[in-house]
Amino acid sequence: TLLQAFGTYISGDRFNDKQGDALPGDINIDVSVFLGQYARVTKHRILGGYYGFEALLPVLDIDPDSNFPPLPNKGENGVGDLIVSPFLVQWVDSSLFGRPYYHRLNMVFVLPTGDYDSDNEVNVGSNLYSFNPYYAGTLFINPRTTASFRLHYLWSAENDDPVGPFMDTQPGTATHLNFATAYKLSEKWRVGIGGYYLKQLTKDRINGSRQKDSQEQVFAVGPGLFFQDKNIHCSLNTYVESGVENRAEGYRLVGRCGLVLM
Repeated sequence: TLLQAFGTYISGDRFNDKQGDALPGDINIDVSVFLGQYARVTKHRILGGYYGFEALLPVLDIDPDSNFPPLPNKGENGVGDLIVSPFLVQWVDSSLFGRPYYHRLNMVFVLPTGDYDSDNEVNVGSNLYSFNPYYAGTLFINPRTTASFRLHYLWSAENDDPVGPFMDTQPGTATHLNFATAYKLSEKWRVGIGGYYLKQLTKDRINGSRQKDSQEQVFAVGPGLFFQDKNIHCSLNTYVESGVENRAEGYRLVGRCGLVLM
């Protein structure tokens, strides 16, 4: 059983177009997120792995500041959308290239439970359902070095009460990847490099029509530090974004602490 808390700070100081060039205007958006997680892996086996489930609940504060139309000046804070997985499988006794390999398949759903009002230009809830399954793995290259990844596919349903003069909107599908390497300095400390990459695969829809040049993209990489003592673990990572298209570009700081209840 895992109880974990995430703290994330995201800052964007430019908004890029479809070519990755900065749009004009004085743009800044800051997002603070606190995320609580409960996860449990049981002793029941499925497909050779252990069955589990999890739930995560975010609380967000969004603070935009811009003289450019895509970002309003009014912020918003509150409880975001509930993230649940009724089905995950964790394999802990596999090998890859002759080395220990831990991997997991997780069926993740995002439910539109967060605060949302179509009269607000900024919302902490999405007002739509999403399906965001992933496959993740960690390879122990040697006793001190690991390489990890988590590959997602994201599908989102329609928002039937969107912001603006529209009947409905629907984000395009996307794939996104997290990756990291870590080196063990001691029994308690690890250092490494991590990052993420998102690529939107299909165009957004407004009133059922696909929107030209609406696909997003972002790549980020940065250093990380990890501490573990018995059942407690904490980490700190920072990421700098590049290759950004159709979204804000900036940096991200993520802190995480967890408690494993044996």
